This record gives sequence, C-alpha cells and structure tokens, in this order.
Amino acid sequence: MTKWSGKSKGTVLGYKIFIFFIKNVSVQSAYFVLYFVALYYFLFSFQSSRVIYYYFRKRRGYTILKSILSIYKNYFVFGQTLIDKTAISAGFRSDFTYEFDGISSLKKLLKDGKGGILISAHVGNFDVAKFFFDDVDENSQINIVATNSEREAIKSYLEQVTTRSAIKFILIEEDL
Repeated sequence: MTKWSGKSKGTVLGYKIFIFFIKNVSVQSAYFVLYFVALYYFLFSFQSSRVIYYYFRKRRGYTILKSILSIYKNYFVFGQTLIDKTAISAGFRSDFTYEFDGISSLKKLLKDGKGGILISAHVGNFDVAKFFFDDVDENSQINIVATNSEREAIKSYLEQVTTRSAIKFILIEEDL
C-alpha cells in the first residue's frame, strides 16, 4: 500500500495554467482543461490508480469496468475540488453557492464564548471554509489546526495570487 506524503503531485506551472483560465476565461473553462489533466493522471499515475482501483473493486465491490471509470472520476472530482478551492481563494467566491450546515450552532458557540471542535475530511475543506468563516467570526475567535506539508513552491505561488482570510491557522509541522 502506498503512503500519501501530504503533498500534491501538481506543479507551479499547472496551478498557473488553471489560475489563468479561472481569472481570464471562467471556472468552467478550468474544468474543461481538467478533463485532460485527469486523463493524464488516470493513464500515468500507476501507484495511486492501483490503490484507487483496489478500493473500488475490492472494498466497494464494483465491476472491473465501473472500477476503472471510477478511477478517472476520482481524479476529476479531486481536480474540481482543487480548482474550486483556488478560485474561491483567488476572489471568485461569488461564483459559487454553498450550504453552511450548523451555522446557528457555530454562531451560538462564538456568542457564548464557548469552545468547540469542527472536524472535516481532507480535500481542502478548511482552506475554503476560512473564507466563509470570515462572515461568521467577527472577533477572530476561530483557529484552524492543519498540516503544512504542501510543496513550498506551490504555497509561495498561491500566496501571490490569492486573498487572505482573518482566520488564524495553527500549523502542525513534522515534529508535531
């Protein structure tokens, strides 16, 4: 079984291409480019495709064909998530609709000055959520605990082209 390093396989050039399409054409045009990028990963990322195939075939019980198609869909949906995260952080938040489940509970915790813990899966949820928490957290009480393992070149580039949120991050380094 392969172990994920916490770092994306993407490159700065790849991010630049997607951000060019997002800013100069549309988010939908970036999705169109993603069809080809997902196909590339589908065809040439043997290690991760093997693990994904195992999941769909052995754990989910899909047929061989459905498992193979699901590998491509997995790459595509993950790419959409990255595009959405990048577009929102680059100032295109108004192009998206969202549901904020549990907002009343979060507002009550903040109003009462009580602590709470929100747990989320990976896939950049809190990278996107920080832009929506700004609407809720008027006193900058929310802190996000996250790893800091993305490639430095990609982080540096994204810091240049994205906006900042008032939400504070507590970063977990390799030494915890």
